[in-house]
Amino acid sequence: YNTRVRMSNLWVEVRTATVDCTEECSVYSVVRVEQTSVTTRKVNGPNPQWNETFNFSVQDCGGQLVLELHKAGFFGGALFGQTTIPMYTLRHSDKPGTGWWCYLFHPESNGSLRPTKHQLYVDARFELPKDLPPEVREELEAKLEKFGDILEKEVVIMEKQHYLMVTGKLDLPRSRPTTAVSDAEESAPSREESAPSRKESAPSKSESVLGRKENAPSKSESASSKKVRAQSNKQAVEHWRKLVNHPEIKLMVKRRLQAQGKWSHKGTAGKSALIDLVKQLQGAKRINQQEANSGKNVTAFCTKHRGAFLTRANTAQDTRRRIRGRRLINEEVRLIVYQRTIEALLYPVSDPDAHKFESWNAMKPTYCSECGSFMWGLVKQGVKCSQCGQVCHERCASLLSQECFAGYNRRSSMHDRVRQAISTKMSKTKQNNEFLFTLLREAFDIQSDDHNRYVTSIEQKILSLTSNFEAVVEVNVLAAEGLNMRALSDTDRKIYVSVVVGADHKKTATSDFVNPQWAEKFVFRCNNYHEPIQVRVWNERDNAISKIQHALTKEGDNFLGQKIIEVRRIGPPHDVWYKLNKRTESVPVSGNIKLNVSVYIEGENVKVPLQEQYTKLHEQLFLHSHYTNDHALIDVPSMPAEGDEDKLKFLPAAAQQVIDEFALRYSIENLFRSMIHMQLLVNHYTLPKALVVMANLLRNIQFQIFTHIAEDNSIRGVGATKLFDEHLEAINFGRDRFAKLLENLMATLRLDLQRFREVFPAHDPAKLEDLTSVCELMKAVVLFQKQGFQATSAVQLPEMIRDSMTANLKDTFDFIVQNSVPPNMSSHLHPGLSTEGEPFHFFYEVLDNIRSVVYEDTNVYHPQIASVCDFNLGEVSAIELWKLFGGLISNLFESEENLKLFPSSAYLDLLFHIKNFYTSVVATATSKAGIAVDYPRWFEPCVKLFMRETEQKAVTYIGNAWNGDMVAKFQSYQRQPFSASVYDMFFLLHKILEYLMSIESDTEDGIKAVYHHDYALMVCAVLGEYLKKIISYIPSCNTEPKQKEAYMLVCNIHSMRVHLQELYEGLGGSERAGQKCSETLHGFQNSMLGKELNSACKLVAASSKNDIVQATIEVQNNLLRAKGQGASSKQDGLTGLKEESRTIIEPLMNTITKVLQNIASIVKPSDDTGSEQIVLHKLIKEVWAIVLESMQAILLPSQSPECAILQCACCNYSQRHCALFDVMLEVIKDFFSSDMTGLKQTVVESNIKRLKSIIGLYRKTTENLIADYISAETPKETVEEDTFGEVAIEVSTQIHPTTGELDGKIRVVSATNLKTFQTAGALRISIEVNLIVSYAQGSKKFTTTQKTGTSSPSFCEIFEFMLKEVSAPCELQITAKQHSGTIFKSDRIIGVAVVLFAELMAEAKQTVWLSSCISMSANCSILFNVLSQRAIDDAAVKDFVALKTQKRSQDDVVPEKSIVPDKFRRSLDDNASLQ
Repeated sequence: YNTRVRMSNLWVEVRTATVDCTEECSVYSVVRVEQTSVTTRKVNGPNPQWNETFNFSVQDCGGQLVLELHKAGFFGGALFGQTTIPMYTLRHSDKPGTGWWCYLFHPESNGSLRPTKHQLYVDARFELPKDLPPEVREELEAKLEKFGDILEKEVVIMEKQHYLMVTGKLDLPRSRPTTAVSDAEESAPSREESAPSRKESAPSKSESVLGRKENAPSKSESASSKKVRAQSNKQAVEHWRKLVNHPEIKLMVKRRLQAQGKWSHKGTAGKSALIDLVKQLQGAKRINQQEANSGKNVTAFCTKHRGAFLTRANTAQDTRRRIRGRRLINEEVRLIVYQRTIEALLYPVSDPDAHKFESWNAMKPTYCSECGSFMWGLVKQGVKCSQCGQVCHERCASLLSQECFAGYNRRSSMHDRVRQAISTKMSKTKQNNEFLFTLLREAFDIQSDDHNRYVTSIEQKILSLTSNFEAVVEVNVLAAEGLNMRALSDTDRKIYVSVVVGADHKKTATSDFVNPQWAEKFVFRCNNYHEPIQVRVWNERDNAISKIQHALTKEGDNFLGQKIIEVRRIGPPHDVWYKLNKRTESVPVSGNIKLNVSVYIEGENVKVPLQEQYTKLHEQLFLHSHYTNDHALIDVPSMPAEGDEDKLKFLPAAAQQVIDEFALRYSIENLFRSMIHMQLLVNHYTLPKALVVMANLLRNIQFQIFTHIAEDNSIRGVGATKLFDEHLEAINFGRDRFAKLLENLMATLRLDLQRFREVFPAHDPAKLEDLTSVCELMKAVVLFQKQGFQATSAVQLPEMIRDSMTANLKDTFDFIVQNSVPPNMSSHLHPGLSTEGEPFHFFYEVLDNIRSVVYEDTNVYHPQIASVCDFNLGEVSAIELWKLFGGLISNLFESEENLKLFPSSAYLDLLFHIKNFYTSVVATATSKAGIAVDYPRWFEPCVKLFMRETEQKAVTYIGNAWNGDMVAKFQSYQRQPFSASVYDMFFLLHKILEYLMSIESDTEDGIKAVYHHDYALMVCAVLGEYLKKIISYIPSCNTEPKQKEAYMLVCNIHSMRVHLQELYEGLGGSERAGQKCSETLHGFQNSMLGKELNSACKLVAASSKNDIVQATIEVQNNLLRAKGQGASSKQDGLTGLKEESRTIIEPLMNTITKVLQNIASIVKPSDDTGSEQIVLHKLIKEVWAIVLESMQAILLPSQSPECAILQCACCNYSQRHCALFDVMLEVIKDFFSSDMTGLKQTVVESNIKRLKSIIGLYRKTTENLIADYISAETPKETVEEDTFGEVAIEVSTQIHPTTGELDGKIRVVSATNLKTFQTAGALRISIEVNLIVSYAQGSKKFTTTQKTGTSSPSFCEIFEFMLKEVSAPCELQITAKQHSGTIFKSDRIIGVAVVLFAELMAEAKQTVWLSSCISMSANCSILFNVLSQRAIDDAAVKDFVALKTQKRSQDDVVPEKSIVPDKFRRSLDDNASLQ
């Protein structure tokens, strides 16, 4: 069904509950499916409402759905109840149902389920496949519903049959087929026949689910067959009755039915019955009878099928309940073990009658009773017992295994004396060891009368066996391993086994394998109850000497080992490994032999192997000693003293004597006994001190094994590892069984460690010691697994313990969270965002609880495991809980909605609380583990929010400080170079920085950079607002009364730069501040503050500009009044020039001195910081710039049109003026070259040199100036986008051969795409070409004829010219003109262009682009300015200036500022007259 439909999506909705509780409490529900569990939120009240839906991905639809109701509490809580719903009973639909009420049951300590008054209202369904069509979906739902109805009817039948089976009213299937058997088989049924066949017990398709119907006997069935079938049916019914009445089977069935509310024998089950219960009952019927009798597999069966509802069955309370019943094992097995034990106690082997050996002379060939070899010699060949007549070698006397009077012949004269001796010994034993019989009777719950009857019967049996003993001994030699074949080669290896019983001697075939196998069976008749079975292993020597020795001594081969077993110590058929013993000390022996020895004694039928009998005896006495009588566990030494290896004490003295006697009588090896005791301790490890005892016992077992293999290894030399594995294989307990036992023990211990807070509470010192014992025991188990089973697990013991205990931390954290959720919390809201009460109270409570847990793990639990584990549990707990807490809060504040619930201060308070917790609890652990600090990144949105809010508050605060500072007229704050508002602003920023640094300390660099960048942005925003106020206020301080305020504001800007650098250093500088933070602060410091500081200095210095300009005008007037033309006369001398220059420049120098004194009186330099000096130097620099500008305006008035000096008439300075100007510049340079001004000497000299170069231009001739101008012009490399057309020209030149003059022709080819003006008349265009040379006589002007009707006319006109000086600078200026249409107006200029003659010489054909005007470079502009000063007196210069000032008509082009005054521009009429 699951394979076809594949329903995998399970929806479970927990709606409400009814809680029967007198006090107010908080409850929550848990839903478990397979390995997944989910938890609802905590709700208060008797009727909690959840309405929460969960989805599970289910692989097995036959599993269980578990619902639990819990009371919330700290580290414990309480389970109100639970219920189980088989998932096969759930409906399949896509629509939610109405739901149902589930009754809850509480599991008791004894394993039962107690009904409660609590109820849960739930709805559950499987989702149908989504890709099904609607009609198919409806059909599928109908089929599933019909299937449920059929299943309901089947379950009703099954439960009725189960009830009949429990009450014994149901005929169960027979245990074996109805075939005739012999009388011998009836009297001694084999083990295979006593077990039901799986094939027979399995139901066929036509039979009932529980079993098939009994076949009616056929008419031809014989009487013996009917008898056998009736007896078989009776045994089977009895077996199944005992099986279903087993306590754990009944408990499992009861729990399953209670979980559905249907524990009633008379009631009928509905659709909700458990289908897997039927499967378990079917499986129970198929258990063979041997497993049922042993009892151990019944426990395994229950453990395998009990599901999620059976708690550990071997707890102390549950075991005490079982002990009171006294029926832990099968009744028949119980009586067999009891009688066998009485037999061992009545006739103890531990106290044998000693032989009385005397020297003896053999009168005939005799063989030793012990070793079987021939007794050589003439006299005194050996010794002989004077009581029983046993003879042996003198060396074998101490090895003789038979006790005195055991080797008698029942027909001898000593018969009566032997019976009397045995009877006397048994009576004496009963009298001396009465307490042992009493203990045994109480342990097996035998009545006194029954006990006496059993004792009497066993006494008679022992006495009768001395005279009437008839038995058949079957010895099945199976295999051997670990034999001492060190001296044998492969060809010499011929191994065989000899078996001697009485006078019969038989041997197996030879084998040449290292670990030979035979599987040969020998049958012997035995008439002596104490007859030994002598099994010896030999290596055959196939030579003549060995044959002679064998004929004479029966021992001609190599002896490899022996095992002697008395007939009375043989149990039922069972494969047993025996360790081979020595015969003499001189012969080394090693290895084991596997035998299956059975003895069929007339009148006795033993069904249970001796090892299993010992197991039941040991278990019964163990439970009786530690549960009924409450004896403390006997500790086993991990390293027994030398000589005490075989004297282990497991139980109290009396019980130990009983099991010792049984083990000694029936040859139960000590290692097997240790493992049995280990198994009992594992099943009952909740007993006090059981863990310590198990650890020591396991080490003792390991010691025993190594003790055995040490001798074998010295003999065989094959290695301890191989011998260890062979020895474990040879243990009758079973290697795999013991390995599984240790695996189960480790799993149980790991589960306890996963619940260590519950299992080992911190307030219980005894339980804490158990925690240490658990770790020690795990260490011993891991060591044994590595050495014994060669386990190579990748997980080491410390990691195993760490992983197990770490698993508990998740449950601990979940519990902390559940108990910290605020009451009445909405389900869709994060519990940490509750707006009721204190903000983030949930997180504060969780952190406090985590702190308590870490403290407990560090100071309580860690000392208990420190001796075993190399990790600190407190540190591991801190790291794991911190990770879980991080998962709870890490992404919480990424949503903007979550940041609006509380003020930013609340988020920062939580951050500081978490930081304090991290520093005190987690930091040490994470630093050792190399885990980066992560909590600041959780609060990155909160810090950004805090920065935004702080920025707004800071801007408001700075505004108030500015207003107060402005009222105080920006006075110096405590004699500092800044006002109070700057102090208040940076005091606030430093406080914010301290706050930020307290957040980010010891954090990762990534989040530091983010925080620093946010802080830098906030600082820049605050300083930017303050800077805006300064820049907007400074222009209002241009009056003299407010100049002091202006100077202070400039100091404030510079102080902002200084303090900003201090903030940057406080962030850690370039190493720690982060790249973005550094770029932001440096950019603001340089681009904004530096730029605005310079601007402010210019504004402040500009207030004195008018005074300096007026003084400069006065200097110019004084200069112009100086008479004289040409060079300075020699009579004047340099002294006269200096005195006259000082007189001329005195007004300017006085003004400069006054301005600088005014600045220095406000900005007082200080030696402490140097901040005022920087501001003073910047202001002096701006004054220097104003002085330079004013002086340049005198020389080049048109270069500074904004200067008031342009109102004066331009003049052409003479040579004397230039000489005076040079001296004045030297005076200014000397004044500003002082160190106090802060100006660089190179800068001052460079500026003065530039002015002197301009003065030098006035000393040049006009031709030189024009030549320099033409040389300074550079051709255009790119075409302007707004050209007004193109003109194509050609130039051809040649040098006259006689005169050396340059003759040339200019050809105006055409004009293209001219941007003409609109005109009413015809369009007329002409091209004007001006040839400009450095000497006036060489300049020429040519004009083409006017072309009509097109904007792209073709001219092809040639003009001739001649240049006297070929090397003289020369250029062509081309002007395109449009006729105005009337004679009263001059032609309009379409565009102008300049072509250097050198370019025309390089390329004759040129196409030039017309511009609106002629553009000049900086040098050309200066030269043109000087030339314009001479245009007043020189006509040639006037024409040159007029050409260079040509521009397109103003009707179409926006007029540009000309670098030449209007009065120097040639009018249009003048141009017309020039034409």
